[in-house]
Amino acid sequence: MFAYPGQTWSSKPHVDQVSSTSSVWGLNAPASQPKDAFDDARQKTQQPIVTGTSVLGLQYKDGVMLATDTLASYGSLARFMDIQRLERVGNNVVVGASGDMSDWQNLKYTLTKLIEKEELENDGHALTPAQVYAYLSRTMYEKRSKMDPLWNALVLGGYDAKTSEPFLGYVDLLGTTYQSTTIATGFGLHLAQPMLRKAVEGREADLSEEEARSILEDFYRDARSLNRFQIAKITKEGSYISEPYSVSTEWGFAEGVAYPSSKTGEAEKILYRVPLDNTRAWNDNSAVKELVNGVDAAVFLDNETLAFVEGQKVCQYPLSGGLSPASCDTIVSVPAPFKHIRITRTSDSTATIVFAAYVYDDGDLDKVSEHDTSEQAASWELGMVYDATMVRHWDRWLNPHKRKQLFAVDIRKSATSQRWSADGRIRNLMKGTRLETPVGPLGGPADFSVSPHWVAFTAKDPDVPPAWHTRQQIYMVPLDGSASPKRITAREGHGWVGVPVISPKEDMVVFLQQDKDGFESDLKVLQTYSLETQTQLEFARDWDVSPDTLTFSPDGKYLYAAVTEDEQRPVYQIEVHGTQLGHRQALISRASASSPLPLKDGRLVYLLSSLHSPNDVYLREHNGETRRLTNFLRWSDAHKDIHMGPEPERFTWKGSDDVDMHGWILKPPSYEDEVPTGTRWPLAVLVHGGPEGDWNDGWSVRWNPATFAAAGFVVVTLDPSGSTGFGQAMTNRVLEHWGDRVLEDVKKGVSHILQTQAYVDPDRVVAAGASFGGYLINMLQGHNDDKLFKALVTHDGIFNALSMYYSTEETYFAESEFGGVPWEKPELYENFSPHRFVSHWNTPHLIVHGGRDYRLSPAEGISAFHALQRRHVPSRLLFFPDEGHWVNDPRNSLKWHNVVLQWLQQWTSSNGTAANAATTALVFQ
Repeated sequence: MFAYPGQTWSSKPHVDQVSSTSSVWGLNAPASQPKDAFDDARQKTQQPIVTGTSVLGLQYKDGVMLATDTLASYGSLARFMDIQRLERVGNNVVVGASGDMSDWQNLKYTLTKLIEKEELENDGHALTPAQVYAYLSRTMYEKRSKMDPLWNALVLGGYDAKTSEPFLGYVDLLGTTYQSTTIATGFGLHLAQPMLRKAVEGREADLSEEEARSILEDFYRDARSLNRFQIAKITKEGSYISEPYSVSTEWGFAEGVAYPSSKTGEAEKILYRVPLDNTRAWNDNSAVKELVNGVDAAVFLDNETLAFVEGQKVCQYPLSGGLSPASCDTIVSVPAPFKHIRITRTSDSTATIVFAAYVYDDGDLDKVSEHDTSEQAASWELGMVYDATMVRHWDRWLNPHKRKQLFAVDIRKSATSQRWSADGRIRNLMKGTRLETPVGPLGGPADFSVSPHWVAFTAKDPDVPPAWHTRQQIYMVPLDGSASPKRITAREGHGWVGVPVISPKEDMVVFLQQDKDGFESDLKVLQTYSLETQTQLEFARDWDVSPDTLTFSPDGKYLYAAVTEDEQRPVYQIEVHGTQLGHRQALISRASASSPLPLKDGRLVYLLSSLHSPNDVYLREHNGETRRLTNFLRWSDAHKDIHMGPEPERFTWKGSDDVDMHGWILKPPSYEDEVPTGTRWPLAVLVHGGPEGDWNDGWSVRWNPATFAAAGFVVVTLDPSGSTGFGQAMTNRVLEHWGDRVLEDVKKGVSHILQTQAYVDPDRVVAAGASFGGYLINMLQGHNDDKLFKALVTHDGIFNALSMYYSTEETYFAESEFGGVPWEKPELYENFSPHRFVSHWNTPHLIVHGGRDYRLSPAEGISAFHALQRRHVPSRLLFFPDEGHWVNDPRNSLKWHNVVLQWLQQWTSSNGTAANAATTALVFQ
């Protein structure tokens, strides 16, 4: 914010205390003076009131460039967001202003009159930058001398056409002046000025226009600034002021450290508007508009308004107008942190917002903050007392007195202002129950569904221990909170249930259900519940895949389901007849589709990614044709040169028991270059986690095969026994067979590649995996006497299967995979435990583990590293104290990629560059 001197002369009084000349000079003023109603309006500015912040300026080889934002603040309130603080003065001068905006208006008027007078002379003379500069200095000094200063700091940029010299000068409210090749005002004087000097001084004659603009964008930093900027350019051709635009706010403060996000380690979230009638080519992003950044979740309120979450507020965004990223037009403020909003319209002008938030046993959202800071909470955190397991989950310790529950608040649209606002108090829809939703650790909006009268949600069965049961139930509760939640699923006889969706007619709920309690990878079967007859029916049990997303069409005639199938992610359309489900067909059957959004006109919007492309928005027309509406891979010029290499190839091999197995081959980008005949590339074998998982044709920011290919490897991803998408029988093959069938599948898969792909170097084979994949890598370490693998990487893998059982949080997982508890079935835990084969460990090995991984305790990774070190095997430990089972912080992800890829290259003498590959991986964080 503009900072003005505390006083302007050595003796008091303070300038903003001056009310009349008589009081200044100690003279006695009359006891009373005539005063009319407009005296206050005629007073001059006594102190800055509505102010603008920093102005930055620099010289470059062709001229001068200035930058300002468009914000004017009233104290700490961001009051005006479209203020122009850059003004053209003639053809070759631009002035930028900090400080009071009413005084700036006065100055602009004065400068306009100056130029008009000069032009009326019509003598061929034009004011030079130095002359305008001198005029401003005299004007500011004169006002100050009359004890009526203009509360501004000015930066003047110009180009003298006669001398062909750029000009950059500063004038403050005292009339003080100086010239320099870099200038900053306001808070930018302290923060940006040193960086400007370092970047510019000594380079003025060589600095290009693009470099100058980039420097100003990078260094415009001020606590009071707005991410909406204008840049002025002054050259011999004249002056130009840009329209307001936004820049990335992910500043990097430390040289040599490339963080893909801010110091919080969180990826930036940006809300875009994508027109469905876009007729431009799919690789033309000009129709896609960035609306607002820093948002959490966004949903449509109506055709004209979006709602999004910002902090502890739900904000509204008018699609017809603009909204600054620094502002929030609040609909409702929530007294505690919350997530996962859904909105249902109850009439043309009313709606209800439903969201999830953590509360204590009393269920009172208003008291969460009080409880969080209470002595009891502080005491509990110092010594956590539990009477039942589970005590921790995924990456956090559980508080038995705190749970996530659903809340609702009604909102109403004003007929005059067309703004939405809260219409009543926030209500807890689950108060008085022990129920919790979304279900941890990874539950989200898919765990509940809202309609004009109902909310359906899934929750863990409170009557069974969650550590060794997967059983959940579906509940219904009135949206108005007039009754308690009612269970609609059978009390027993099933395992997990989830993804409830209420039909548009509110006559049924569709959801998914597994038969086996305790087996989280059992087949998910479609179920319907009729609200009229209160009966549950099962459909499509012959469908041998497990859907994971369900969405109704607006008219209720179709149900859309996304599934994992044959290394793809298709979207199916299922006919709905009353409360019955009928014929199904795949509408999207390539790559990985997700988030299907059916429109009222029958078209379908969805996201689609592949192994070579992150998610983009697609539209399926009525005739079945699809149109790609975005191209985020090429959104920025920084990404335009990324080359992904040849298209991935699918392959099949015979695994254990002569069963057909499937996988992908990704070749490095350099494979398409002209290389000598007989060139061979190192092979990186990737094993997925789960074990019930798969490598599908989809994008990921973790374990992205394309990043390994970019590092110079031929990459093979294997889907061995236990993989999903090939039928439940294939998934079940892994049960009680971790250490035999899967190990054989992987070895046969690698052998198949070496026999069929002549461009692969059999002497440079490495392998890596995470979770179950990490377990299998540890098993390969003990079964690599033929030295096939030259280096290995284990991320959060199992070292001792028995200790894993006793330290993990979800014991049902180990019991279903190993066939029981270890005191009743110890043989499988022992026989398939990697620690039993340590005497054969001889391969260079990188161990990665997270300190907050409560799925597989950090002791598993540390134990493996100890074993390697004690056996004098070349080894390294990469430990992330604040990460859980996954590496989520983008800064840590960058380090992960660098360390992992460099380790693999070290033992294969690859010519790839790990750092470049890692950067490629994080471009899309």
